[in-house]
Amino acid sequence: MSKTSKCSLQSSVCDDITNGTVFVTDRAKIPETNLDMNLVGKELCRHHYNKLIVNENYRLMKVAK
Repeated sequence: MSKTSKCSLQSSVCDDITNGTVFVTDRAKIPETNLDMNLVGKELCRHHYNKLIVNENYRLMKVAK
């Protein structure tokens, strides 16, 4: 995690200054619902990474049950 990078999806809720950013690689399991956002190769703050990847994967897993 780099503390100097900025989130690629800048908004008022970004916490990239305090928590740094995560570089999304092709190894990340991006949910089908967010494939159109082209997240691979972007740097995301923890808020956006959790919202778009982690929480969405969890939501889809629960719906599939």
